[in-house]
Amino acid sequence: MRSQASIIVADENFGCGASRQHDVWALRDFGIKAVIISSVAAIHRGNLPQEEIVPVEIGHDTVELIMAATEANSKAEIEIDVTNATVTCREAGVFPTPFRFDNASHFNLIHRYDPIDITFTFEKSTVGHESSWDPWLPK
Repeated sequence: MRSQASIIVADENFGCGASRQHDVWALRDFGIKAVIISSVAAIHRGNLPQEEIVPVEIGHDTVELIMAATEANSKAEIEIDVTNATVTCREAGVFPTPFRFDNASHFNLIHRYDPIDITFTFEKSTVGHESSWDPWLPK
């Protein structure tokens, strides 16, 4: 692994066997900003975006092209456009290629929301609901 790398290029079933949020925290703490993969373990699909790590899920052949390009040229540039959900690696001949991304993770990454931020988006409705309780109920 290159010490300045912020993107992991893996392949199939990334994160398989890693069932804790700590695994994703370790990636985040190491400086990883994205993983380019052809498939991802279900637990990681949800945990990666919560730590602002973009899971770029694309076809196996495209992952192989990017992997070969980065092995041949350690300075190969990979551009990940989170807003438009595309990945580009000119050295690999990969031009804006869409990646699979669930709507909630996409929205949260664009707006930099974590689960606590999402909870706060419901603050007005929660306060309104609590104020409608009978006074004898705990608040």
